[in-house]
Amino acid sequence: MSNAAPLARLERGGPQATGARQWRRWVGLMVAVGLAIRVASVLVRPDWPEHGDAYFYNSLANLLVEGKGWINPFLYHGATHRSVPSAAFPPLFTLVLALCSLVGLKSFLAHRLWCCIIGASAVWLGAVVGRDLGGRRVGYITAALIAVYPNLWMPDTLGMSETLSPILALLVLWTAYRLWRQPTLLRAAVLGGTIALAALGRDEMGLLAPLLILPLALLARERTWRQRLGMLAAAAGTGVLLIAPWSAYNSARFHTPVVVSDGFGVTLASANCDATWYGPFTGYWDEQCSLSANTDPQANEAVQGSHEEHVGLTYIENHLGGLPRISAIRLGRAFGFYNPAQQMRFDAYFDGRPFVWCWVGLIMFYGFVLLSIPGARALRARGLPRWPMVAIAIDVIASVLLTFGQTRYRSILEPVLVLLAALAIDRFLSGWTTPRTADVVSPGTPDAFPEGRDALVVIPALNEERSVGDVVHRVASALPRARVLVVDDGSTDATAVLARAAGAEVARAPFNLGVGGAMRIGFRFAAEHGYQAVVQVDADGQHNPADVTRLLSRLSRGERPHVVIGNRFGSTGRITSSGEMAVPPLRRVAMRALAAYASAQTGTRLDDVTSGFRAHNRAAVELFARTYPAEYLSDTVESLVIAQRAGAHFTQVPVAMSPRTFGAPSQSTIRSATYLLRVTLILALATIRRQPKLHQHQPDSSTTQVTDKEGETWPASI
Repeated sequence: MSNAAPLARLERGGPQATGARQWRRWVGLMVAVGLAIRVASVLVRPDWPEHGDAYFYNSLANLLVEGKGWINPFLYHGATHRSVPSAAFPPLFTLVLALCSLVGLKSFLAHRLWCCIIGASAVWLGAVVGRDLGGRRVGYITAALIAVYPNLWMPDTLGMSETLSPILALLVLWTAYRLWRQPTLLRAAVLGGTIALAALGRDEMGLLAPLLILPLALLARERTWRQRLGMLAAAAGTGVLLIAPWSAYNSARFHTPVVVSDGFGVTLASANCDATWYGPFTGYWDEQCSLSANTDPQANEAVQGSHEEHVGLTYIENHLGGLPRISAIRLGRAFGFYNPAQQMRFDAYFDGRPFVWCWVGLIMFYGFVLLSIPGARALRARGLPRWPMVAIAIDVIASVLLTFGQTRYRSILEPVLVLLAALAIDRFLSGWTTPRTADVVSPGTPDAFPEGRDALVVIPALNEERSVGDVVHRVASALPRARVLVVDDGSTDATAVLARAAGAEVARAPFNLGVGGAMRIGFRFAAEHGYQAVVQVDADGQHNPADVTRLLSRLSRGERPHVVIGNRFGSTGRITSSGEMAVPPLRRVAMRALAAYASAQTGTRLDDVTSGFRAHNRAAVELFARTYPAEYLSDTVESLVIAQRAGAHFTQVPVAMSPRTFGAPSQSTIRSATYLLRVTLILALATIRRQPKLHQHQPDSSTTQVTDKEGETWPASI
């Protein structure tokens, strides 16, 4: 029992000394910052006029407090002064604003400031959910990002219903993960009630009921089917109980079922006409479309909505051929990838968002989207399912496809992206500050591979006839008991002849495979012949063979894959602009980007991930004999990610570098820019590609083989 509490505190993200008081102080500070940003934005434009949806909510809240009931404020304050029942929007946000009106604060400015307070509470809730998922540091990062993210604070300053979106989305996530951790009837009921509450605030969130409750209840761990069905019933029952009063009230007013709102019809009509399919508002909405639906002005709102829904669906049926195109454009608008400049103007004009902050929000959104990929992997690495977050993304996508594309519609997804970004940033910081326990390895012993015994030195070479012989001689002098294998990677000169003359074994590839393909030949040769270690050395003479013994001395013989990297940026091998190994600025940026990516993916600080000077133990040899990537740069960066997923640990050893024995390195600005571009592409592809399976059938033949891009297998002559 004495160790349980400290362990729990560590798992929640901070050291034991970080107590509840410090947590409250820092989170409180971030809430204050978030509130200050929101209030300042309101006070910069205190006279901003209420219009559109904001006018509806503000006026309806005041009418509700005055006892007028749920009526259409546009018609009540219009020329006819009619009290017409309305359920155009879900009721929750109106009730929240009514609390402000109830104490006499009925102005639009007062409601905007009230929304700022509500929005700032999302900062605190984000910290709590982040801490629950990833620890205290994730909570701090989440709170900070929610506090400053324009797409989350701009709706608060405009009195829009999206003020509630982050709170509702975070509550749903929190209760969903709590149910997943401990499936009980009570937690299932809480999740069902939370989703119902969310639907009363944003009706599209009702879709989360089947997306979350069904899998979390029916697939609950260590529960009988009777218990699972009980949880499903508890969640559904609680949700129905919460929504039933509002639905019954609507049915009594309209004499037709209206579960949450009847605004879908007018939305469908305004999003489906020539102007929104082929005109200037393609993928967006146009009020003229719904006005042309010719609804009966004397009919109640539900009947009008039903007619408008019919008009919208009829237009879609008559233009089914254009549905895929318009669907793609709607998604592009909602997620900032279709005509973003126009969408920013729409957000500023129709919603009143500050134009500059619209662009800042879009740029930050792009960053969060990119960070969400390693963030999702970090979530999975913690043993947590990604489905609750995916379910919210599906909810947003479905809503956009059914209606139209605009920034506001992804409001419930924004806090999810922030959470994933916080997890990614936390994992990145973990790699650059305190390595994970799994990555702290005990160094090997100097006589682990005495004089290179049981080790194979692999030298991939392409047209290196002027240096390969000298490299082989120097390696043999440093490791007299090691075997040297030069992989001639389709050379057109005398590389193979001179390597063999220097005493090396030579494996000749029938064509150029790249460094990755050449190294896979080496790994397969080592696996087939029982070598316990493989050391990769470049053939251009830049690696100092004397450092090979240093790499092998740190290599473990354990059952886990272990990779020792020769770090050119270490204390004895720093590469600077004034040194012998000058690195142009663009190339240095690319190398740092690769290092940051690999560090984030492996959870270990790695400074020189493009180094081709490495040592691998037997477990790593067997792994890479099956899975070593051959694409450009993948042999260095992606191989580390593959090893990490197989449970590998890593060690960095500072090494010295020498100038090339012959030739000149590619140091020009153009070549460096090309390198940076390639790195960007590699990082993009690495985030989306599926990693190869780690258990594949090994060829029965004892001959090392090469497989080309067409799948044809060739023997590599030894």
